[in-house]
Amino acid sequence: MNSIILLSLKEQLLKASKDIELSGHCRHKTGNLSVINRKEQYIIITPSGISKAKLVLADLVVCDFEGNILDNPNNNKPSSELPMHIACYKNRADVHSVVHTHSTYATAFAVKGLEIPPVVTESVFYKDKTTVIGYGKPGSRELAEKVTAGISEDTDVLILEKHGVIIMGEAIAETVLKAKYVEEVAKVALLSSMLNENNL
Repeated sequence: MNSIILLSLKEQLLKASKDIELSGHCRHKTGNLSVINRKEQYIIITPSGISKAKLVLADLVVCDFEGNILDNPNNNKPSSELPMHIACYKNRADVHSVVHTHSTYATAFAVKGLEIPPVVTESVFYKDKTTVIGYGKPGSRELAEKVTAGISEDTDVLILEKHGVIIMGEAIAETVLKAKYVEEVAKVALLSSMLNENNL
């Protein structure tokens, strides 16, 4: 592995991980993020059980496309959702980063198994479309298989029924921003659906 590229990707992932937790989209050790180096065929993913706000570079885990660990300085367990991340990378060659959140408003739609309607312009940043993936136990091969079956180039956002949201993109900083847009659109969609014009 090219050490300069590896370090750069780790630094980008670390910064994005802290950003998404401190902005409230991955609370209490939930959610996970990853980046990929397609040329050298490895994935860097956040570990299980550690607050993203407290992560250091050595906490990040490097795996191959089959989930085998290649580099793990602090001997952490990679996120249990690694199979789901691998499914995204294997089925979308244009994707270079994946963010999985349990953000409040987007997850409310996931609990009901509903797509998030593109009610405000921020939805253009993720192609104005979300796709619902049927329930699979978190971290399971079943869920990874359902992601594989439901993934397409039509959308960068997958709603995991009764679970959370996957956002796919290029640079990890852009994918985190996209995740924030998804949550904002979900919030506006939910709040606006509660308004009754007769009460305004």
